[in-house]
Amino acid sequence: MYSHRNTVAHSLFGPIEGKKGVAFWDYKAKKEVKLVESFWSFEDFDEKMREMESLETRVKNLGRMIGDQSKFIEQFLAEKGHRPGPLAEFFIPWPDGSGQK
Repeated sequence: MYSHRNTVAHSLFGPIEGKKGVAFWDYKAKKEVKLVESFWSFEDFDEKMREMESLETRVKNLGRMIGDQSKFIEQFLAEKGHRPGPLAEFFIPWPDGSGQK
């Protein structure tokens, strides 16, 4: 899936006469520089985009879960009177407003 994302984000692209879909061109440089073409039909493109969008949703959900857990841990520690060390305070805003995020 990483290669799909790179293809969409970084490759030259366009139509090819007589074909239904999109062509991508990448420069490959091993012993010599080559322009390599790959072709995705509309169906291929839709499938790969659905895969990437599904991964994006899962990553966002994980981010929310991690954020929720971080808030819980921060509040728990604050309630117990634990204070972060000076380096942690630089990155973590605490419930009482301290920290320098």
